[in-house]
Amino acid sequence: MGVKTENIKKNYLIPIIKLLILGLFITVLVRAYNNIHFYSAINIEPNSGLLNYLKIITKTSYFRSILIFLIPFVGIFINRRIGWILITSFFFFLLSTIIFNWNYKEFFNRIDFFVCIIFTAIILLFIGIMNIKEISNLKYGIAKSELVSNNIIASIIGMSITIIMALT
Repeated sequence: MGVKTENIKKNYLIPIIKLLILGLFITVLVRAYNNIHFYSAINIEPNSGLLNYLKIITKTSYFRSILIFLIPFVGIFINRRIGWILITSFFFFLLSTIIFNWNYKEFFNRIDFFVCIIFTAIILLFIGIMNIKEISNLKYGIAKSELVSNNIIASIIGMSITIIMALT
């Protein structure tokens, strides 16, 4: 029995995506923890320890990133439709963030432009992987006829998070 490409896709694409999200979450969490002492040293108010930490969580980009990464992190453990929507909405968030930043970023050299194009292509690849029949139907129970509506829900969630991040 040889290893077929279809069996590899069915068995290894979702764990790769889940490990990617888990790795990104751990990286952001460690980075935020390492920087909390820097921010707490700057914003110290006497006798309000918890208030200082809440201020740091809401004002620094590291802890805001943790709150955003909680969305796909929770989706990793839910093997139902809501888990698929949470994971896919994270990829739509990344895509809309890149597109949003394109409007405000002047590309002084070609390298910046090509890096943005490559990241956009990678994110679109992950969205495409999440829409494969073996993943969406067999793993998460989403019929092919329901994929469009679920993609719309995921894109609305992802773009809403981008808008909220831009406004705050």
